[in-house]
Amino acid sequence: MFKHKSTLQILLVFFSIIFLVTNCKQDPQFKDLQINDIIYTDIFPDTTITSIDSLAYNNNWFCYFPYPSVSSKSFYIDLDKDNVDDYEVVISYAYYEMSMSDPCTNNSFSIHIETLSDDSIAIGDPSILIEGDTINNSFRYYKYLYFFANHPLGASYLIKPKPSTDFYIGLKLKDNKKFYYGWLNLDVNGYTFYHILSPETFEHSVTIKGYAINKAPNTPILAGQTNN
Repeated sequence: MFKHKSTLQILLVFFSIIFLVTNCKQDPQFKDLQINDIIYTDIFPDTTITSIDSLAYNNNWFCYFPYPSVSSKSFYIDLDKDNVDDYEVVISYAYYEMSMSDPCTNNSFSIHIETLSDDSIAIGDPSILIEGDTINNSFRYYKYLYFFANHPLGASYLIKPKPSTDFYIGLKLKDNKKFYYGWLNLDVNGYTFYHILSPETFEHSVTIKGYAINKAPNTPILAGQTNN
């Protein structure tokens, strides 16, 4: 009787393991992910930076001019927590004397991210990643990436229509010929108009919300993946 009971217990354990393994393999979202190796950094509270201190109204041209006339602010990211900054998020403003007839059009705004060490930036195609997208070696990689930019000459770039809230970009670190994948969660409010007609309609800022890296080499990570 006891022998028969032990055999049943062994069979139950065996089929339970088979069931768990089978179901894990059937979940494509977590395929090949070693989630125990993910290092997640939650920016709490969310950090918003802007390079503009104030707006000054010009009575001659009937528009506002940002102050200071040349400025930038940065946020530094140590993705893998080794006390060495890997990325810099930069927001900037500059005034160019391009048009004498309409100085209100001389404003230039930009928001970008750049690498500070031997790493790369990855973004998908199309450029915006959403939560749950897999970040791996299939993306195009850049050392320097604009989220938003415009210039008095008319050149402009925006990876998502204003405002760009709660989106992700993929990150990629290189160490000893191994690659490590991560993500960065941002809100971007890029100012798209040259004429600043009202302080209420003006917003030039970027909000850093969090980031993560998978410390398992050459292993993908999901955008927004934080832990198990």
